[in-house]
Amino acid sequence: MTSVECHHYSSFGYASGIPPWIKCSYCDDFHCTIHHEHVADCDCPMIDVWLDYGLDPYSPLEKHELQRVEIMLKQNPPEDEGAFDPSEEHF
Repeated sequence: MTSVECHHYSSFGYASGIPPWIKCSYCDDFHCTIHHEHVADCDCPMIDVWLDYGLDPYSPLEKHELQRVEIMLKQNPPEDEGAFDPSEEHF
């Protein structure tokens, strides 16, 4: 399954009430609604960084959290590795 095939899941976009990372029913991976691709391939920081900012990428964002996500993304530029470690359970 490719990100293109899962793209419709991220069509909601990065918004209040939508989790940044949502389960893809086609391939059982997670899909990033911010970068519109699988989490393993997106530029999001590692899960530890989300937690350091008091955020949970698997839960819907509240309106007041959107600015914190923006700050987190700016302060943590993309790394060479993806954010998702498939060896860990995330549900």
